[in-house]
Amino acid sequence: SGRSPELEISLPTTSIRDTSLVVLNREVNQYKLQCDEFEKKICDMEKDLKFRDDKNNRAQMEIYEMKERIQNLENQRQNIQREKNDILDELIETRKKIERRDNEILNLNDEIKLLS
Repeated sequence: SGRSPELEISLPTTSIRDTSLVVLNREVNQYKLQCDEFEKKICDMEKDLKFRDDKNNRAQMEIYEMKERIQNLENQRQNIQREKNDILDELIETRKKIERRDNEILNLNDEIKLLS
């Protein structure tokens, strides 16, 4: 090679130090990039978690509202059943009254026959 002997001796140490700095800087930059990627992943995961939390909260609210609706429907069903029972009771009483009236009419008819 056409280099002078002084250059041959001084170049390797400078070159090694410079190469080491370049390598270290490259590694530092890679770590910074990795850290940035991790930060972005963490941020994305936090957003995803918040989205899922919001979705979960909405689902919980829907479940609560559905339970309320079910309870309201159950209350309505019970009220209707009570009304139905009341109507059935009234029907039974009305039938008894009709039966008593029928008996009264039969008795009156018998009396009329006896009198005639």
